[in-house]
Amino acid sequence: MGIVREDRTNIFTWILEIKNIYGFNDLTALHAIKMYDKFILMNKGLVIAPMHPMIAMVCLCLSVKMHENCILDFEQAADLCFKHNNIRLMQEMFIEAEFKIFK
Repeated sequence: MGIVREDRTNIFTWILEIKNIYGFNDLTALHAIKMYDKFILMNKGLVIAPMHPMIAMVCLCLSVKMHENCILDFEQAADLCFKHNNIRLMQEMFIEAEFKIFK
């Protein structure tokens, strides 16, 4: 089972909100959304719903590293995930997800 449309829309809205808060460019958000969609599609049925916000955040962090002159570090990403989704990120999971998404 994939992600339902409403949840996907919420993830994208959240990414755009973060983009606006930090002043990232549109390409950064677009690339994060593309990476998120690709990862979810390629791992259909393997990714449980509670993991989607973490995956979206990892995609955004990777996109920021590629397209911006700054980084969104783990502490900032973890704080954003907790505030929006009440999910605590573990650094080891975050780093592992970066490798899986980026390959």
